[in-house]
Order: sequence, then structure tokens, then C-alpha cells
Amino acid sequence: MKFEIISFEFQGSARRCFQLAGLIESMGGMLTGISFLPEGTGSAGEKIAGQLRGNDLLVVYGSSVQFPSLREVAETQKAPSQAERTVLSPYRGSLVLMVHPESTDGEVREALESRLQGMRRPVLGICRLDSAGMEEILSESLPQGLMADLRVIHPLPMVSMVFAPPGSMASDMDSAAERLGSYLFCREYRSLSSVVLQLLREKDMTLAVAESITGGLLASELIAVPGASRVLMEGFITYSNEAKVETLDIDPELIRSSGAVSAGVAVRMASEAASISSADYALSTTGIAGPSGATPEKDVGLCYIGLRTPEGIYCAARQFSGNREEVRYRTVVSALDILRLSLSGYDDRLKEYKA
Repeated sequence: MKFEIISFEFQGSARRCFQLAGLIESMGGMLTGISFLPEGTGSAGEKIAGQLRGNDLLVVYGSSVQFPSLREVAETQKAPSQAERTVLSPYRGSLVLMVHPESTDGEVREALESRLQGMRRPVLGICRLDSAGMEEILSESLPQGLMADLRVIHPLPMVSMVFAPPGSMASDMDSAAERLGSYLFCREYRSLSSVVLQLLREKDMTLAVAESITGGLLASELIAVPGASRVLMEGFITYSNEAKVETLDIDPELIRSSGAVSAGVAVRMASEAASISSADYALSTTGIAGPSGATPEKDVGLCYIGLRTPEGIYCAARQFSGNREEVRYRTVVSALDILRLSLSGYDDRLKEYKA
């Protein structure tokens, strides 16, 4: 089933659209494109008709403000209510799936399950492995015919979801999964945050986060997963130096001597977050998102990630490229992945970060 995604919610919708693309690809769909359409340029029906272009399914992403205007494309003549945030409707020989920003992956999956039954595709979820390294492992591990038909989607920076062709067996990807080792975080379509939360639940452990550069983005990524409250104890957004001192009891002299963007501050943030919340694990982030804030010693994109575990304390320094949003999301992914490595027992990759 070929599908395209169009969004009437341009601001901040790109990441969710890529997540939807990955989810539907995992169910057997084949993405043909993602478009962001501004409001006020013709009716919703005209826009949607123009985007069908031979697709079997058009996914329309928009808020409740737009949904009433989409009534014209639903042959059921029924616009979604708050209780019906995900509506599948026939339209001109194809299908239109209307997805509200508050729709969950489960609702989307349920709406499409009957149409895509039996078409699920094997998936490899890969984190923080560069394109060249990933391609080398896959090309050496997979049959040439399978390799040629692989599809890759990036729901988050540094996260790659690799989809085998429809009809493939999960076992077809076994050799690649083994070679990927600690870079592989899932064998089905799942978010990195959901994997981390599951690992915490399985170990009956809890988590706290203390954020500066990410400003709540890390906590938001976690609480987007249903059931996060079972393990996420508390979150601290300590953006200013004063907040770090007052909320997390960071020594002002440490900030003066090393700077707020430093390994020492990241370590203290994680340690204090764990102590205050009584959590088993704690993550911290501090850095320079840009475009301003750089110094001769510290460039835009520099960040430090602290991790406090029952076994010890770790700190990773990262230098990211990209704009402000990309740097912040790369920091979130790196923080979640370091926690995943710890929870999964990949000590060989963690030892260089021991504080």
C-alpha cells in the first residue's frame, strides 16, 4: 500500500510525521512523500485530491481546528470528535486517514490493522551508528536482493528504522541484527524512549531527569509513552545558573570555575536529581544549543550528558552540528541511548564515560 502524509500543522509537526511514516511502513505501507500545506489556499478537499497522485492511502495530519473543514473528504460525512481522533475514510477510490496531533500510535495502528493485515515488515531500530557504518554492516550481512529493497526512515536524529521488503521474514534480518550488536535497540517499530522505559520497568527501577540545554524535551519524549509514570519520578528544568544552584544545589564555585556547560556540572546535576527524587537512575543535560552562546573554548553544539546509576556515574561529551532544534534533539537521543546501554549491560561502550 503506497501512502503519503500531508500536514496542516506545519509548526513542530515534522517529527510526528516521520514517526507516523515509520509506524505505517512497519505495518507494510510504502511511503511516497511528506508534504506540509499551509492553510488558506483552497479547500481541504482540493488539497487532498491533489496529493493523492496514485497513492492507496493519504494520511492527513491536523488539529481539531482543521478537522471540521476536512468533513468534505470523509464519505461518512463525519468529522472526528475528541473521542475519535483517528478516522479512516474512503475517498475517490483511495483511503484518507485523518490523524489528530493527540492521536496515539495505537489508535493509528488500530485504524489501519484490517487494511494492512499480514503485511508487517521486519524492522531493525538502530541508534547512533553513522550511515557509512550502518550500510557496511547491512551490505555484508544481508542478501543482495534484500539489501536493494531496504527502506530507511529517521524518526529522530541519529535514529534509523530499517525496513525489510514486504513478505520478508524476521529471520532474514538475524545476521544483520547480530552484527549491529549494541547499536540495535529494537526488532519491531518502537520509539527509543519506549524501549528505555520498558527496560526500567523490567528491572523495577525508576528515573529522574535534570535538564538545561534540552529544557524539558527529554522528559517530554519519555512521557509521550503511555505508562511512563510507573518509572519516571521527577523532572527538573534548571536552565539558568541560579536554578542549578537553588534547585539542584550545584556549587556556584564549580559553575564559575568550569562553566555551566561542563562535565562537572553535568555529573552533579545527575547526582542531585537522583538524590532529591530518590530515583535509581538519573540523566542530566547541559550544553550550547546556539545560535549564540559559544566561547573560544566551547563551540555551539557542545553538550554534556550525565548519567547516575546504582553502580556509578558517567558523563559523555558530544559536539553536534545542526540548528538549535537539531542539537537539542541529538542531545535527547544521546541521553536516552546512554541510559539504554547501561540498562542493557553494554559496559564495553560505557566504560569510556566513567566519571
